[in-house]
Parts: sequence; C-alpha cells; structure tokens
Amino acid sequence: MNKEIILGMQKFVSQVKSALYYEEEWGSEFLISHIRESFLNFEKSSFSSFEWTKLTQDDLRFLGFSKYEIAPDDFIWLIPGYLESKLKLAAPDVEIISISGERLSQEQIAKEKCELRFGCLAYGIRLK
Repeated sequence: MNKEIILGMQKFVSQVKSALYYEEEWGSEFLISHIRESFLNFEKSSFSSFEWTKLTQDDLRFLGFSKYEIAPDDFIWLIPGYLESKLKLAAPDVEIISISGERLSQEQIAKEKCELRFGCLAYGIRLK
C-alpha cells in the first residue's frame, strides 16, 4: 500500500506544481479545476487496495492520521481530511469516534459537515 500511495502523492504534487507554474496563463478557474481533477485521480489510483482494518500505527502516521486524546489514556487517530471519501469503504466493524468520544454510524458521518482540525476530520479510529 505505501509504495502505491507514495507514487500517487508524487504525481499529484507534480500536477499541482505544474498548475501553479502556469497560473497566470491558465487563470484561477482552470487552475482550481486542474488541481481538483488531479486530486480525484490521485484518490482513485492510490487507494484501490485501502483496507481500514489492516492499518498499523506506522501506516497511520505515514498517511497523516493524528493521535488525539479524548480522555486520559483514551486515544483515537483522527482521519486526514483527504481520506474523507474513503470512509464509505470502511468495514462496518471499524469504529469511528468523534473527538467528544461518541461512536458515529456511517449514516451520521454521511450527514456531518466536514470539520477539519489541523488537516484531520473531527473524528477518528482506534487501533485494535
């Protein structure tokens, strides 16, 4: 999984750099469209084998999850904002917990407005 994601990130960063390089020639509207399309391509190609239940602590750090204490000695790993769309792929047994410690269902997550804290969603997962 890591190699696939690294290659995807490298391609995405290159595409963003290209867009920024040509910003004056392309214009803001096209620039935003190009970056959005590049991100969607990155998402599709880099996470084809993403499995929530097999993530290790090293994987979480590598992917940009952030360890968050919801109570003394009770931690969750906040999910990076760029993985929001992958939550729908999470197995039903993956426990999603808000920063207030409440367990969230897939339906609740789908209705929630995306709230970011330091680039991560306001909910996360626990490692088993």
